Amino acid sequence: VINSQAEQPMYSWWKELAPDLTKFKQEFHPVRDKYEVVIDEADAFHCPRTSKRAQKYLKIVFLAMKKLRVFTYLGCPQGFIFSMAFYMYWKHCFMSRILGWVYVVFFAIYADDNAAKGPTPKQAAFRARLLLIIFKEFNVRVSPKSLPLPEPAIEVKIAGNSILEEGYGCDQQLYDTLNAACDKIVKGRK
Repeated sequence: VINSQAEQPMYSWWKELAPDLTKFKQEFHPVRDKYEVVIDEADAFHCPRTSKRAQKYLKIVFLAMKKLRVFTYLGCPQGFIFSMAFYMYWKHCFMSRILGWVYVVFFAIYADDNAAKGPTPKQAAFRARLLLIIFKEFNVRVSPKSLPLPEPAIEVKIAGNSILEEGYGCDQQLYDTLNAACDKIVKGRK
């Protein structure tokens, strides 16, 4: 009901903290961020607790075993129009409170996709471990595919992007597909 009545939030903090692929791509510096460790979160929106006042609007009523049951979200539900804004603001608040604004230099964050960055493998690995400690304190669950932590790498995939040593790109399979499409002779009007 709320989703149908709400417009996309356009508050200034939403514009600043909303996942924006263009801003995200600008977060990688070719020298300062040579190595990355990717950490993916699991069920990200469920981590922040919601207030009692908000919980009265986050109920699902369903029939089970011939009885009406009520499920109340204690965290932010996936698919709720304000979840992304709430989650990103919550994450920004705890990251900046712990590390100050340096967190935007140490990490590239796109919603629940995180990259710990550094000029050396040792610094990137240290920052990744630091991020795991912070996540543990705030009950942010890390996806099993990110554990144990991968070794720092020069080329990584994050948020659907390939971060390569020479810049942004895509994987070899997509390059091959694009090249094959470019090599085909097209018949018809020119």
